[in-house]
Amino acid sequence: MSKHNRDVKFIIYQVLYIFVIVIITIKGADINLEEVLSADKVVEKDIANAWRRQLDSILALGLVPKIEIDENRTREDFLRNPNPPPINYTSNGVIGYTPPNETNTFTSNDKVVEKDKNEKDNGALTVGEQVIPATFKQYADNSYTNKTKATVKIIGDDGVTLATVAPGATANFRVMGQSTVRFDNGTSNPISLNTSVNTPPNVQLTSVNRGSGDAKLSDLQSTGGYTLTISDDTGLGNLDISFSNNVTVKPLSSGSYQIKLSQFGSKAQFDKWAENKSAPYSVSFTVTVKDKINPKHVVVRTGKYEFGEW
Repeated sequence: MSKHNRDVKFIIYQVLYIFVIVIITIKGADINLEEVLSADKVVEKDIANAWRRQLDSILALGLVPKIEIDENRTREDFLRNPNPPPINYTSNGVIGYTPPNETNTFTSNDKVVEKDKNEKDNGALTVGEQVIPATFKQYADNSYTNKTKATVKIIGDDGVTLATVAPGATANFRVMGQSTVRFDNGTSNPISLNTSVNTPPNVQLTSVNRGSGDAKLSDLQSTGGYTLTISDDTGLGNLDISFSNNVTVKPLSSGSYQIKLSQFGSKAQFDKWAENKSAPYSVSFTVTVKDKINPKHVVVRTGKYEFGEW
């Protein structure tokens, strides 16, 4: 090293030394443990851990996080909803920010598109250029509109083609027991969507006046004795509803009915029926609700009337 270079270094060190001495003289060398950030601006530990876990999960998948600042979100918004936002997967595996309460966007590289079961909305999912319903219902008629520029085949996990939909067209098709359906538009990565399970009809039979041992049959047959309420996740149009022939049924509203006993048309018929029987008497009726598409869903309810005389 030349003498000139050593002199330059010496001068630099001298300048730095003098600078430090001046700062200490002005500011003092007092070092304390006073907080450098007020408590109300510190991120709580559980919130920080939640963000850290999500970032660790992203890195473990070999994905590259992309951080973007949402200038429209204030500090007050963050404090009200501090949890990490949903993940938005882009085509190159980069993860971006999706504002809360908005629909996630997936590309065709995602094998299965599944909406959170706890969500109550029926909004569509955007998959590449495709817009598909949030879910399709098993054992029900479903509809799909092809908004892409290519023909889309909808194929069940059993290999059955449910529909072939031209660009801009809408197809109605029936899903049976397929747990997933696949949207194939000719790409190497078709999109699959989990179907939702078809639940049995909900049938409620409620007694209003079922009579008693002292009741008169003629009174029971003049007024409604039961109310029937039926609901189904695929609609009442998919149900066959039948009653035994000893009752009359009056619709009250959609899925609601009044049931009235009509066992005998006259006292003579009652007397003939009551021969060799002793009071109190009882007669029963049945309601049968069948799913037209799902043969496994059959619900039967039984009601009973009691009376002691005509």
